[in-house]
Amino acid sequence: MNKEWFIFKSTHHLGPFSVAEMEEFFAVGEINAQSLVWREGAEKWEALGKTRELSFLVTKVKLPPLPPIPMDEEDELPPPAPAAKKSAPVLPAKDLGDEPPPIPLDAILNPKGRVFHKPQSSFSLNQPRVILAALAALFVIVMAWFFMNERS
Repeated sequence: MNKEWFIFKSTHHLGPFSVAEMEEFFAVGEINAQSLVWREGAEKWEALGKTRELSFLVTKVKLPPLPPIPMDEEDELPPPAPAAKKSAPVLPAKDLGDEPPPIPLDAILNPKGRVFHKPQSSFSLNQPRVILAALAALFVIVMAWFFMNERS
């Protein structure tokens, strides 16, 4: 089996997976027609339902037939529903083409697998500006003490 498919989930990609594994993931609901997938040689991440090679997964889903409704000869069908009032025409949705939704910027990973953006606390002694400011203040205090003692 050729494992060549990757799945984009949350903030990272998983894979590679074979087509059989992709079928299994689709069957159990781990992925759906909107899940982003990619394989080497593809230009960009694509929705699973839009890929030529995996679109069969989406069309393969068949609903079971509805059970027959038992009716006696005496039963009558309900009257038809009244016609709906005409409303204002609905504008057609803007065609976005075949492109999948964009991947959020915070989902792009660095080589170590961690997200670039890290929340930082408001104060930390490891920040270079805090250390530099403390050293500058210490220098000013020492110089002031030295010059005051030099005059006396």
